[in-house]
Amino acid sequence: MFKTIKTLMLVAPVALLLGVLAPTGCDAGGGCVSNCEDSKDCEGSAVPEDFDCQASCDEQRQVAVDAGCESEYDDTDKACGGGDVCDPADVTEDCAEKVAAYVTCAAAAVTP
Repeated sequence: MFKTIKTLMLVAPVALLLGVLAPTGCDAGGGCVSNCEDSKDCEGSAVPEDFDCQASCDEQRQVAVDAGCESEYDDTDKACGGGDVCDPADVTEDCAEKVAAYVTCAAAAVTP
């Protein structure tokens, strides 16, 4: 049960980052933190100004590792950076494919 909850916690931040905040999936080299911080300035942002982006990105990565989805997380991290974090339409096809693979991996980790 704990593994299921923990893995679902893995998917939720990705959905938040890629859905609500647009393509704020992370690029390599700390892009998650940078995109998260940038997203705070978006009109109607769901990310409060005092949100700890570094801690959130670190936790997301650790959950991905624990779920056995490290490579999928890293692929998403690389494919989804560089877009306009305030424009939900600015998600590349490659990013969407990587997110789908990542979510599939996470779902497999919670399926009995």
